[in-house]
Amino acid sequence: MYPGGYDKALDGMASIYLLHLSESPVAISFEFVLNESGFKQFIIDNDGDGNLSKSTSDNGPQVAVYSQWNSKTDVPRCQNTGSECSSADLLIGRGSFGRGSESRANTLDSCSDGNAGSYLSDESVERVTVKSNTKSDIREGDTVVIEADVFCHSKRSVADIYHARNPSNPVWTYIGTSRCTKDGHKKITAHCTLTEGKPEQAVRVNIRQSGSRNSCPGGSYDDTDDLVFQVKQRNKLESHEFGRESVLGHHDFMKRSFLLRPDNLNHGTLSIELRMKLFENKSLVNLIPENPFGKHMLKLFLDEQSADVLFELSNDDNSSKVQYHAHHLVLKACAPALARLCEGSDKSSPVTILDLEPRVFFQLLHYVYGGDISPDWKNDAKKFVDAADKYRLTDLKLAAEAWHVAYYSFTVGNVVEELLYADAKNCPLLREAAIGFILKNAKEVIKSESFENVLMAKTTTKEIMLAMATAEQGNDSSDDGDESMMPINDLRMALYEKGLDINGSRELLTSRLKK
Repeated sequence: MYPGGYDKALDGMASIYLLHLSESPVAISFEFVLNESGFKQFIIDNDGDGNLSKSTSDNGPQVAVYSQWNSKTDVPRCQNTGSECSSADLLIGRGSFGRGSESRANTLDSCSDGNAGSYLSDESVERVTVKSNTKSDIREGDTVVIEADVFCHSKRSVADIYHARNPSNPVWTYIGTSRCTKDGHKKITAHCTLTEGKPEQAVRVNIRQSGSRNSCPGGSYDDTDDLVFQVKQRNKLESHEFGRESVLGHHDFMKRSFLLRPDNLNHGTLSIELRMKLFENKSLVNLIPENPFGKHMLKLFLDEQSADVLFELSNDDNSSKVQYHAHHLVLKACAPALARLCEGSDKSSPVTILDLEPRVFFQLLHYVYGGDISPDWKNDAKKFVDAADKYRLTDLKLAAEAWHVAYYSFTVGNVVEELLYADAKNCPLLREAAIGFILKNAKEVIKSESFENVLMAKTTTKEIMLAMATAEQGNDSSDDGDESMMPINDLRMALYEKGLDINGSRELLTSRLKK
């Protein structure tokens, strides 16, 4: 799945993509939600740089007050939204004794407390607090922290925590249990994810001396207290659903310029919610085995018995030789440049590879047979760029270039060298990243000894001006549909979606997209 258009390379129309990875169809809905928290999301800041950030709420902790719910019960209730809701001192005591309870039940459903024992000798709930773990307003979808200060009579005392989505008609959902380890005060905590519900929701804490877990235990020494708190609702901006017929979703989902309008953002942030569910149809969800061709191909990898080609390489110190068996037919179909090296030879006369390390050639050959490259290869991505470029393995070269850009750290001392390398190997993604670094660190780069080598690069004035314009405008010019302003990755994605060649310079990619 590729939710496109919400990173720093955002360009033109926001795009949402869905790739079917199995035979079972998936129905998906996307909701664009204005939020004010650090909810797990793609975030864009106001200046368009695409840096991840967390917004904070203007509303701080809220203290509960008593609010009449019906003729029999009072419960503490926070009247406003905030990052925290606390009962403060309103729950101190139990039943008919204590300083703050004043014989109130403190429950939404008239669940009563026990009156046996004495205060601060037997069980009681003293305080309940609900906190947002993002330090911003408590809202739907957040995971909140529920804290409770309780008094334990002994190791037998047990505290249970519950949550209700609708305080006016509470249905209590069990959250967790904490057992006392000794007598005295104890702070217990639990976590709860707030699904969609009412703007007001509630938590319940009860502490019991014996008996089984129950939202209203009713024992002589038991104390049950509720707290009502405010939950900020999602402000839905737009939603779309992708069903069985919409495999790739919506390419032109929404204008970026519209999404970044100040009245559509809170604290400069935008969140995307993705919900997925299987399409319920028994005739379509039965097991359908995947095509086994790929597995069969990998079984042929290095199979000496069926091979008709032999490659030979030297170790780094030239002290020994390493040999790899292969199949001419596979090479002809998947790596024609390697296949041409093997013409007229067989496995009795090895083909010598002089310019690659054995471990790099092993991974390259494994890739040709349909295998994945080891995760460790990202540290040697340039070696794979070199090998793939020489033997014309385009997909491997593009993958290695992307890995190199993602994991390589540009510095003032190496960026010019990387720019020259990008020119030599025709790696426009690397060139784009290097130019971007140079523009951001122009003063330092100009002072460096390697700056004069910039004049040797094939980078044109147009490319530099393009990078400057893109950085200055935050890619807003792409709303006009100008392909020449699109980042390299977006150009490749657009071409890939149309089934076109994604290899080549910016000029080639742009010309293909315009046809």
